[in-house]
Amino acid sequence: MPISSDPRPLDSYTPSTLGDNIDSKVEFGLEANLSEMKDQKITCYDIFAGLNHFPLCCGSKCSLAFVTPLEAILFDIDGTWCDSDPLHYYAFREMLQEVGFNGGVPITEEFFIENISGMHNEELYGVLFPDWDLQRARNFFEDKEDMFRRLASEQLEPMKGLHKLREWIENQGLKRAAVTNAPRPNGELLVSALDLLSFFEVLVIANECDRAKPFPDPYLKALQALNVSNKHAFVFEVWLP
Repeated sequence: MPISSDPRPLDSYTPSTLGDNIDSKVEFGLEANLSEMKDQKITCYDIFAGLNHFPLCCGSKCSLAFVTPLEAILFDIDGTWCDSDPLHYYAFREMLQEVGFNGGVPITEEFFIENISGMHNEELYGVLFPDWDLQRARNFFEDKEDMFRRLASEQLEPMKGLHKLREWIENQGLKRAAVTNAPRPNGELLVSALDLLSFFEVLVIANECDRAKPFPDPYLKALQALNVSNKHAFVFEVWLP
């Protein structure tokens, strides 16, 4: 099926542009002034319940009473600390056009959101290139990730309000870990580019676990590394309904 062209340059895609396609679900209280986080597409999960199924809080305030004493907070990186989707979209758009995908017509933002965003590269092999051999598909995605990292190193910015959340967490003396489905080079770049190297004690790469998110394995691995029970931990994760 033909995909209509989307000729806008990269600088026309901001976190709010792609974010408009996701409903805002949660605004955090956390006993701190985090009003700037309103409309960020983030939610929280009880690890024990499993990801993508049990939102820990909804509405304008978020109570931590039932994880008292709170010992650790675990974060997905993309969608919470930053929004790299516009950069991924641009990289896919340029590289897919280069290899003649969709007859050389650039993919649209809507196509990216509906068919690419949030999926593992391995899952996309068959979605985008069902007729390609495995090594050719792997080479494409390696090149695409290289392009993404070049863009991210120059243009990635933190979400508004997150510096206040970081300050609150540090003041509470909480342990913290980053847990991401991104490849390790991407995850390490995001943490570095956002100046979070000294903030996170642990970085867990989901594809280095037995099962990636949405299975809880990566978060459980982070808890083990932090030596914290799931009953005393809190997860910030993107929730796509």
